[in-house]
Amino acid sequence: DELRARCMPAHGRLEALVEGAGYFDTPQRYRGWLAVMYDMHLNLAAGYDAGAAALGMTQVSKDLLMALLQDLGRSDVPELPQRNADETGIGVAYVFEGSAMGGRLLQRRVAQMVGAPSRYIDLLVETSKTRWPFMKEALNAFQGDPDPIVSEAMKTFEALFAGFEEDAL
Repeated sequence: DELRARCMPAHGRLEALVEGAGYFDTPQRYRGWLAVMYDMHLNLAAGYDAGAAALGMTQVSKDLLMALLQDLGRSDVPELPQRNADETGIGVAYVFEGSAMGGRLLQRRVAQMVGAPSRYIDLLVETSKTRWPFMKEALNAFQGDPDPIVSEAMKTFEALFAGFEEDAL
């Protein structure tokens, strides 16, 4: 609950940024959102997987990246950096898993857009059904220092802000 409380302002800012940019208004804007998400997953996959592993969760970053590539009509498969399980990665995983919870609302909006690819959003929503409850339980049981996790979560939010703000230019 402390992690959630400390990240709440950043989460609200991210929601407002995405909504204000109209990413779910047209297929073209939606592809812009997919491109930013691809860059974020690519750049933060190692931290995401390290945090998931530290909590005993399966790693899904490669599957999500592959869905993003398909939605973007790309066939290049990047080499993902590896990182051992560590607690600071929990902050990255928290941001991505928490964002997936809002995916259900976004999924409905994507479904209304003719011609919008949905592999990524569909996979995100499907995996979040089991991953988020596990994440919450693992975070509640976590006994370590929350400060490094909060710091990593805030860095992840800052990377997302930068990606969406750059796309908006």
